[in-house]
Parts: sequence; structure tokens; C-alpha cells
Amino acid sequence: MKGGTYMDLGLKNKNILLFGGHSNIGRCVTLAFAQEGAGVTIAGRDLESCEKVALEALEAGAPWAEIVKCDATSYEETAHAAESALLHGAIDSVYHGVGWDSLGKFLELDRNLWQKIYEINFLSCMNAWKYILPIMQKQGHGNFVNNASTCGRVHDSDECVYGALKSAVIHLAQTIAQDVAKDGIRINCVAPGATPPIDGHFTSGSPWPAFTSNPETLEYWKTFSPLGQVGTPWDVAYAVLFLASDITGRHQCGQVIGVDGGRYMPK
Repeated sequence: MKGGTYMDLGLKNKNILLFGGHSNIGRCVTLAFAQEGAGVTIAGRDLESCEKVALEALEAGAPWAEIVKCDATSYEETAHAAESALLHGAIDSVYHGVGWDSLGKFLELDRNLWQKIYEINFLSCMNAWKYILPIMQKQGHGNFVNNASTCGRVHDSDECVYGALKSAVIHLAQTIAQDVAKDGIRINCVAPGATPPIDGHFTSGSPWPAFTSNPETLEYWKTFSPLGQVGTPWDVAYAVLFLASDITGRHQCGQVIGVDGGRYMPK
């Protein structure tokens, strides 16, 4: 495991529920929380990958690391994941990192993929908000960090439907954040740019192995960043922790932190 050091962000013994906390960015988010001493419940479809990351989390310092099988496009399975996390007490923070894309310009993209892209990237977020936010309202506290994308802030014709739905995630997250802030709940997003996996941590069916095996592709991605580099999952993980912490993120509500090397620079 490669990562940073303990930063004392006030996350020790916090109860963290992570949807998609077992692959690429999500894995590093899980381990970053663990390094801060938070307990984690990892919800995902690939239980074998979840189990591996749970063991890593315990080694990194998590007081507990549970796994629960969950297809986040299912409201019932999302609810089951939340109830599993509640066995460890109030849910302090939810990281939602579920996502999937199929590259292609709109007129070239198989329309049979539209529903899948919608369900994984947007419906899954609505499921989590719908079930868990009332729980947080009863608790009187809690926060969400949703994984959006730079594609939801800039126009990328090769990720058109994906980008539109990530834009929808940002829009709805900000809208709901206005409604639940009075209840002591914060909702924010991170928007990563190109973030290739590290240490060979690919999920089944991931397109990343084909992309990262081509040096020309990586060099092309670097051209999108004024910094001339691509991000790492750890870059995103630390942005998530910043927002999830009640120390560094206390006054962050409805915000989007870009982790894209400066590709998108809002005023």
C-alpha cells in the first residue's frame, strides 16, 4: 500500500460507508480513511476485491472493516448496505464512488448502453441519498462525498452521456445540499480528471488495462492538464478526506473540488 501519513483530521473511530470503496479511487479512499483511524464498511458487487481492501484497511489502522455485497443500482441493496453500516453506530460519512463509462461520441454510442450508464452513475447516487439522508436527519449530522468527474464540468464528446450524468450528479447534490444543510448534513463532490489505477488494482471488466498499456494514451491525457501530468487515486482520496472531515470540511457545503491538474478552472 502506498499513501500518506496520519494527518489527524478528526476521523478516528468515525463510521464511514463506502460505495465502490474497493477499486481504483475507491480503494485509496478506503485506505486513506483507515489511516486516519476510521472504521469502514465497503459496499460493492465484487466481494473478493472488497475482502482484499478490507484486510488492507485493517492493516492501515481501521478499527473495523466490514464488507457487504451491494449493487448500488438497487435501492434494496443500497438500503441493506446502510443498515450494515449502522451496526457500528451513526453513519458519519458516505463516500459514493460508483461509476462506469463506455467511450464513444453520441451518434456512435450503442443506445442499449444508455440505461446502464444512467443507472450506475446517477440512479445509484439517488438511491443512496434517498435512503441514507433521512437517517442522517434523525442523527442530526453526517455528510456525503460523491465522486463526480471533470467530464461533468467540461464537454468531452467521447464521454458525452457519462459526462451529462456526472453533471447531473453535481447539480442534484448541490440542490439537495441546500435542503439538508439545516439538519447538520453536508453534501459535496470531487471531480477527478484522468486517474489511472495504481498497483494493478483493476476491477473486472475495467477498460483501464487497455488504456494504461499504451504509453501514447497516457501522454495524450497529460496534455489536458496545465501541470502536464495525470492524477493518482491518492490525489482524489485526500480531497475526499478534506471534505469528509468536520475539521477541514466543516464549512464546505455543495462544493465541487476538481482533482484534474487544472483542466477545469472555475471562477
